[in-house]
Amino acid sequence: MNSPRNSTPDWNVKKFEQKLEKEVKHRKDFTSPVKLSPREKPASGLFDQFFLIGIPPCQDIESQPEILVAFPPFELPGLPIDRIIAHALPTGPTRHYLKKFKSSPIQDEFVFQFGSGEDPYYGICVHISTANTGKPFYGSKKTKKSTFCFCLLTRVPAFSSHFSFLTYIGLLTVGHIKRIHDFSGESISVKMPPGSPINELDLDRQIGYHPQIKVPDAFTNELAFYYILTLDSPPETYSSDKNCELILRFPEHNDVFQKAIGWASLDTLFSLLPVIDILTILTGLLLDRQVLVVGSCLQEVSMAIYGLQTLLLPFKFAGTIIPVLPIEGDFLEILQLPTPWLIGVAPCPKLKKMTFIDTAIFIDLDKRSLPTVRDIPKFPMAVKTTSELTKLLSKQKHSELGHPFGFPSIYSKNLDHKYTFTQQMFDKITKIIQLPFNQVFTRDVYGFFVTDIQAAPEGVTIFNEELFLAQVSADKSFWENVVESQTFQIYIEDKLLEYIDEKAANDNNGRRPSIGSAPHRMRRAHSRTKVVHFISDLSDES
Repeated sequence: MNSPRNSTPDWNVKKFEQKLEKEVKHRKDFTSPVKLSPREKPASGLFDQFFLIGIPPCQDIESQPEILVAFPPFELPGLPIDRIIAHALPTGPTRHYLKKFKSSPIQDEFVFQFGSGEDPYYGICVHISTANTGKPFYGSKKTKKSTFCFCLLTRVPAFSSHFSFLTYIGLLTVGHIKRIHDFSGESISVKMPPGSPINELDLDRQIGYHPQIKVPDAFTNELAFYYILTLDSPPETYSSDKNCELILRFPEHNDVFQKAIGWASLDTLFSLLPVIDILTILTGLLLDRQVLVVGSCLQEVSMAIYGLQTLLLPFKFAGTIIPVLPIEGDFLEILQLPTPWLIGVAPCPKLKKMTFIDTAIFIDLDKRSLPTVRDIPKFPMAVKTTSELTKLLSKQKHSELGHPFGFPSIYSKNLDHKYTFTQQMFDKITKIIQLPFNQVFTRDVYGFFVTDIQAAPEGVTIFNEELFLAQVSADKSFWENVVESQTFQIYIEDKLLEYIDEKAANDNNGRRPSIGSAPHRMRRAHSRTKVVHFISDLSDES
C-alpha cells in the first residue's frame, strides 16, 4: 500500500484551469468600474436575487433539485443555498401532498420568509409544471413530471407586483404567453454588488446557470429589466388576454410596508375560515399559543398566516413565524419547541406521529375548519365584532370586483375562493377588528402608565395592570390572560418608550425616566400533549 506521502493526487488540470478562468472572469465582471449607457440604470433594490430551481435536465425525477439559474449569480450573506432550495420546493420537486392543477402550468404561488424582525427576506415563489407544455430551455423529457420554482428574494413585500412578474416569465418560458418586450438584440446591464459565486454554476456576465442548460438572452434581459424598475415605475400590461390578464403595478411607498401584504392575503383568509374561527385564532396568538396552519395549497397556507399577522397589528406576535415549513430533513423539529410559533406546513404523514402541547391550535385549510380549541377566552366584543364582519362580508360574497394588488387572475381562478377584497374592504375589516382594542391602541393607554419618583432619581415608569384591569369590566377573562402574554408586553413596552420620550420632550429637563414592569402572575407550564387528529387518515405514501 502506498503511503500518503508517495500517493499521487487525482489532479484534473483542465478542470482546474476552467474553474480559475471562471473565477477571474467573475472578479473582472463584478469588481471593475461599470459605465452605464443611457439604457442602463443602477439597481433599484426591488429584489435582491432571482432563482430558477428544479431538477437539471440530464437527471431523473428522483434527483435532488438544484439552482438552475441565478441572477445575480452570487450567494447572499447568511442565506445558504440549500435552505433556499428547501423552502422553494418544501415538499420536493414532485409536490408531494400538494394540490395539482392539470389544466394550468401554474401550480402554486406562495411566500416563504427568512427572519421575522423589522427587515425579513421574503421568498416569492411560483411553481411551474411542464407536464403539458412545450419543452422550456431548462426542461427535458426526464424532468417533465417535476415542478420548477421561479423565486425572487426581496425585502420589498409588494407581493402582487412580484407574483405578476414571475407569472409572466414563467408562462413565457413554456409558450403560454407572448413576449411584450423587444430588446432588439441588446443586452441590459445592471450594477450589482460583488459577492462569492454560487458553486457549480457557470457564469456569463451577470447571470449564473447550470452547465446543462443555456439561458436565452431574452430571459436574462427580462430579469434585468425588472431588476432596474422602481416603485415609481408606471404600470405595464404584460398580457391583455381575457383568460390571462397580467398588469404590473406597484403600490405607493408607504403602502408597500403597511398594507400591501394585507391586500394580498385577507381575502384568502376570510374565504377559507368563518369569522368566529378567525377571532379565536387571533385570541390564541395574543395569548402566545402555538398555531399550526396545515393545507395542500401553499398559497392558502402562506396567505392565511400573513392575513393573521395583518389582523394582529399593531401587536407583533412574540413567537417564531414561518409561512411555509419544509417537510424534509430536520425542519419539522421546530414544531417540538415549547415556545410560541405560527407555522404553515403541507399535510404530510410525519405530522401525525408528532405530539404538541395541549393548548396548540390546529387549522385545517383543506377542510376549512378549526378543531375545538380548549381553555381560551372569547375575543373582546366577540358578538358585536362577529356580527359586523359577517354583515360586511355578506355584501362582498358574490362580488367579482377586485383590486390591483391581488394575485394574478390566471392563477387565482384555479382557487375556490369566494371573496376578492378591494383596498377599501381591507380598511373596513381592520377597523372592525381593532375597535375592541381602542384603550390600548390610542393615547388612552398613557393613562395606565404610572411613574414612581422614589424608585430612582429620574423615576421609574410602569404599566399598571391592576389599574388597567379595573377599567375593563367587560371581557375580563380575555384581558386578564392577555396582559400576561409576551405579545402584549412587547407592544406595551413600545408604547411606554413613546410615552417617556414624549414626556421628556415636554418637560424639557433632559431627564428620561426608567422603564419598569408590574409583577406578573406566572402561567402554568403546559405538560399535557395532543396529536394532529385531522390528518390521521393520511397514509405514509405520497
